[in-house]
Amino acid sequence: MLTVFNICLKDDSTGNLLQWNSVTGQYQFIDCSTGFTLTGVGVVKLVNGTQTLKDTQSDRKIKATFLTGQRTGSAKLNLTVAPGVMQTFRISDTNPSAACACAG
Repeated sequence: MLTVFNICLKDDSTGNLLQWNSVTGQYQFIDCSTGFTLTGVGVVKLVNGTQTLKDTQSDRKIKATFLTGQRTGSAKLNLTVAPGVMQTFRISDTNPSAACACAG
């Protein structure tokens, strides 16, 4: 069954994407420059118009916030790419009309 992502953050500078399903917590991160994709299931909450996604595992720590009224948000992903090596991705989405897809 195809996962439907109803929330998407697209980074203003890199175009990287973090999208998730606000009910199931299923998510997908795409590094648009390399095609690297990370999927998983996190914990979602909606409080006072702010949708959050969190996932903490041995190889990743993800925290994302989406302001539903403004349709903007931010995220920080810390991924272990090799033993003792962590890579951080930051997403800042200030454009509520940005298409949720990698450019190109």
